[in-house]
Amino acid sequence: DFSPHLSALHKVLGRVYLHQRTPILNIAYFHYYKSFEISQHIQDNEGLANALDAMAELLDCAGLGKNACYLCATSLRMKTRSLGSDHNDTADTLLIFAKILSKKEVRRAEKYLEEAARIYRLHNFPQKLAFALEALGSTYEETDQLIKAKEYYLEALQFVQRSGGPSLFLVKLLTKIGLTCYKLEDYADSVKFFKQTIDPLKNFDGLDGISLKDTLYWFGCALYEVEDATSSLHNFRAALHSFSKSNLDHDKKMAALTKLQIGRIHALLNETIEAERSIEEVTMKVQHIQRFMTIEELAMIATFSAEIYISIHKFELSILRFEEALRILNSVKLKQEIRDDVKDVWRKLVPMY
Repeated sequence: DFSPHLSALHKVLGRVYLHQRTPILNIAYFHYYKSFEISQHIQDNEGLANALDAMAELLDCAGLGKNACYLCATSLRMKTRSLGSDHNDTADTLLIFAKILSKKEVRRAEKYLEEAARIYRLHNFPQKLAFALEALGSTYEETDQLIKAKEYYLEALQFVQRSGGPSLFLVKLLTKIGLTCYKLEDYADSVKFFKQTIDPLKNFDGLDGISLKDTLYWFGCALYEVEDATSSLHNFRAALHSFSKSNLDHDKKMAALTKLQIGRIHALLNETIEAERSIEEVTMKVQHIQRFMTIEELAMIATFSAEIYISIHKFELSILRFEEALRILNSVKLKQEIRDDVKDVWRKLVPMY
């Protein structure tokens, strides 16, 4: 009887269609459901539960989180009953369930991830343990607990690096560590980790949510902070070239932010005309894309524009942009780092004004 093998093959095909650069959800669902039907027909409870896990991941990708949670809860009950709460397959379901829950029920997601990590440690599954640790790091990053996020990412990295060459998961992990270090203002470490991602990212761009152009942007930001203006400008220009070719709202927004960062470098290099031109271009772009920009991003653009005008001694224009940033700040409660950026500009501006 080849039914179990056929069921497993349908699951593999479903994963291929779900996790390619442009997921084809209907075909992925067809294969997952065929796996479910075969497992149900031959009364293979373990295969049935695994098919439910796969369909839960797909439904979550389709924005049907509530339905996905129901399938995961059903699978978890089945596996706990037939395999036990400490079984490796039970941990697999906990991991999938936690990733789905992390969007709305963070505490419950953390609990499931910690339990999955405990089981993987118990059975010595280093690769799966790395997945659980990375997911824990992501959960803490989402709640701005960056130090804990970095600790989990670095622990996951230790397990992944033992397996050898560059993998999609390794590149994704290095990118996350680089960005977390940047947010923590550990700029030298941020540069170190981002530097390891650029070449392998060319092979994995667009897979599992990682983006070469976004990484080039953040790498450029980190290089700017360590005062490597030449390398920073190179990365920003490469990022801008890619963003400018896209019609996605995210990429239009990132093109404006990247152009602004290029303006900061021109100001740093005392290239006054280029710096002022960058602000003018960004201001025009923002008029067309403001509707899908966040308040934080608008405040950052106003603040950095004020900073550039200070650098090129256009103090009256700087005051206008600073006042714009101040209006945004007063309109809504923003993250502390945005407020700190505006305060930094104010400290530069007051003595000159």
